Amino acid sequence: MQTPQIRVRRLPHLTRESRPNRIRNCLSPRTSLVNIGAYTPFCAYGCSRLSWKRVPARSLLTLIANNSGKSWLRSQQQVDQVDWRPLTGVEPRRMVEARLQSHYATQWLARIARAYIPPQSDDGHTSLLWNRALDALMTQPLQAGLRFGLRIPDLVIILHDSKSTLEMICLEGHSDLEIRDWLGRSLSAQGFDARALDAPLPYQLPAYAIAKGAKYDAVRSQTQALAELAAWFANSDLLLSDLQRQMCERGFAASPVRCWPHHFDIATLTTLPNRDAAGYVGAGLSPGDEHYEGPYFYVSVYPQPSATLLPKLPSGGHWHTREFAAAVLPWDKVLRAYDQKASAIVFLHGALAAAHKILA
Repeated sequence: MQTPQIRVRRLPHLTRESRPNRIRNCLSPRTSLVNIGAYTPFCAYGCSRLSWKRVPARSLLTLIANNSGKSWLRSQQQVDQVDWRPLTGVEPRRMVEARLQSHYATQWLARIARAYIPPQSDDGHTSLLWNRALDALMTQPLQAGLRFGLRIPDLVIILHDSKSTLEMICLEGHSDLEIRDWLGRSLSAQGFDARALDAPLPYQLPAYAIAKGAKYDAVRSQTQALAELAAWFANSDLLLSDLQRQMCERGFAASPVRCWPHHFDIATLTTLPNRDAAGYVGAGLSPGDEHYEGPYFYVSVYPQPSATLLPKLPSGGHWHTREFAAAVLPWDKVLRAYDQKASAIVFLHGALAAAHKILA
């Protein structure tokens, strides 16, 4: 069978001297051609300054066709400067337990934000920031620069100022009632009215034993799963922050990367011009929900498009259309990837290109 050839511009860092032997015949130095083998799953590589990244040829060409090949390579260089944490994979039921206990623990940060941070119309005052150094989700600043946070690997709530941790409580072995007492004393000592913590949340959480008075116990029983969950958050914050920066450089209004306590996902939202009105594209990571038991990267599109208009996605991704429309890359696809980081980056950029096409 004749090998099809697709003419593309020469990519930076893919010189004949630096590329691996296995692709010396893939790139023609005279014609700048990429030869795509019909039955070869991988035949093109993107190279950063630190390491070679194997990329599905179809995905790479999709990015180039949408004029994002250079941005993908640039993001590889910048992301490589901060370590991607290898994802080892944890038994699904253990990840579900770790996720649910972390989700419930995060609601204490949401309650604090609702009580003591001036409200915003989009509920943005309750959104949380990922602190890589602490492996923690942090509130936005309260008075005098104080923040509360939740360290995911050991489920510890911390009170932090601009320099150090002032107080902490380990949730392990405690119920929400006991945690409320500690937070009340801590907030009162800082001059806050602790009664504001008791306002009900304006949304429902997944049913779980902690809501009925059970104690947190994930640190003892799900230590590996909590560490894995923290790695998913750290990795997604790393990639999404770079993606958000690139969208802003292209002139789009992209929100800072934040975790939203209601659904417990971490994401950035970009406003795109639409034929009729503004369109919105959300790029993020969900740690799991009623649709997927494990974490997944997603790129959502609003207004929700017709199922017949959904373009093809990079390898490993698929369109989710039940209750919401989003391109999804499930955790098992990332875990099995030759290069986990590259697979996530290629998916996010390819899915964003597909979202642009839908809203164009």
